[in-house]
Amino acid sequence: MFKNFEKIWRERKVDWNKSYFVLNHPHRILICRELLRFKFKSVFEIGCGAGANLFNIHAIFKGAEVGGTDINPEAVATALRNLPFAKDLNVGTADNIFFSDKSIDILLTDACLLYIGPFKIKKVLREMARVARNGIILCELWRPKWWQRFMIWWYEGYWLHNWPKILPKYGFYDVKITKITKEQWPDSLWYVCGYLISARI
Repeated sequence: MFKNFEKIWRERKVDWNKSYFVLNHPHRILICRELLRFKFKSVFEIGCGAGANLFNIHAIFKGAEVGGTDINPEAVATALRNLPFAKDLNVGTADNIFFSDKSIDILLTDACLLYIGPFKIKKVLREMARVARNGIILCELWRPKWWQRFMIWWYEGYWLHNWPKILPKYGFYDVKITKITKEQWPDSLWYVCGYLISARI
């Protein structure tokens, strides 16, 4: 099932605060806890939306520099209002991060890479490996068997990349995969297929 997700998200017209600036969603706490695994001073989120994750990270980890990018200009405009302390917020794509090599401690995605197909994901992971200094945290969909990943793509159009296999190809190691529970994300797709994946580089 093919959907042009890039076009859909670039042109998406919603109330970004109402729909995406939900600070108390349980999975956001899971992301903040995973950050404790790393030493970091900077976090940059790819697909940051209205900035809810970055707001929480800045509030919990005092002194951490946060920034992000999103394909939707209205999302970034909303994030700029919500995050006046952010180091950098810009309109951009996951495969072209405007930072120098090894310039950001942690790169984060939250339900972003599931929209990127198997050919472009290679470019995205190369770019993430280039920019990340210490590691990555991905809140994404995954299933261990290929036919399970295929069925989600066939019926929903989402790409479930084989994270344990693909990440080491781009220099990531110490890959940790944590299942998202129903309490952490009540939406059925996420408590069935949702995982928090982190890795060092």
